[in-house]
Amino acid sequence: MPVRARSPLQTPAMPRAHGFFVLKMIISVMVIGAVALPMLDRLRYYQEVAEQAYVDYAISGMRSGLRLRIAAMMLEGRGQEAYRLAGENPVDWLERRPDNYAGELIRPDPDLLRPGTWYFDLETRRLIYLVKHGDHFRYKDDGQAGGIAKTIELQARLVGPARAEEGEMPVNGASVTVALQKHRVYEWIR
Repeated sequence: MPVRARSPLQTPAMPRAHGFFVLKMIISVMVIGAVALPMLDRLRYYQEVAEQAYVDYAISGMRSGLRLRIAAMMLEGRGQEAYRLAGENPVDWLERRPDNYAGELIRPDPDLLRPGTWYFDLETRRLIYLVKHGDHFRYKDDGQAGGIAKTIELQARLVGPARAEEGEMPVNGASVTVALQKHRVYEWIR
């Protein structure tokens, strides 16, 4: 029986089907990628919004704890001693310490602390939070995050008409109290 030569236009069915399958896979991956990228961007945005809400909630709890401490001192007739709260660790005013609180540290190694961690610096007497998701985090004074590390620093400071030095009695019975203040004003820009 003579062997028939195939026309150059004729191709076996299997390679043609395989090529179509690869084309479908490429199109599917492109569609999934086009849908997934905006979703990942939104996920990062929501992580940052959640972190901002968490930080605001924690600071609010610390400020409430400070007010309760001052109120208790006033009820005990020791209101004039409220100035002693200046420089204290604000975490001590909370009912429960945050799970991501590293403790009271002196000159901590920044490489050992993970972003998203609170710690109290014993030298500066500041409570510091290392921002984890800070794509939209800025300091108000210069608009920059300043350096590599983005931090929120809080300190219990004396406030009032006659600011006494920390640890000193108020002068002439002036009304001096303590407030939890930001060391550097920041914002999350949306």
